[in-house]
Amino acid sequence: SLGRMGEVAHAQVRDAIARIRDACRSEGVRLGAFGVDGTAVEPFVDDGFTLIAVGTDALFLMKGAQEALDTLKH
Repeated sequence: SLGRMGEVAHAQVRDAIARIRDACRSEGVRLGAFGVDGTAVEPFVDDGFTLIAVGTDALFLMKGAQEALDTLKH
C-alpha cells in the first residue's frame, strides 16, 4: 500500500505498479489485479493483466440487498 491504501491513482502507487509490471513481464510472470468493480480493474485489463479479481462476496451481497431495498421503497 506504500502508506496509500486505496489510492491506486496516486503517482507513487502507479510508479510502483509499473515497476512490478515491467519486472513480471521481463520474467514471463503473469500479472494480476483486484478491484472493487469493473471500472477499477479496467485499466489493468487494458494494460495486459490477465489474472483479474472483481468485487468480493460482501460487496455483491450488499449491492443485491440495496437493490432489493430500493425496489421495495417504490
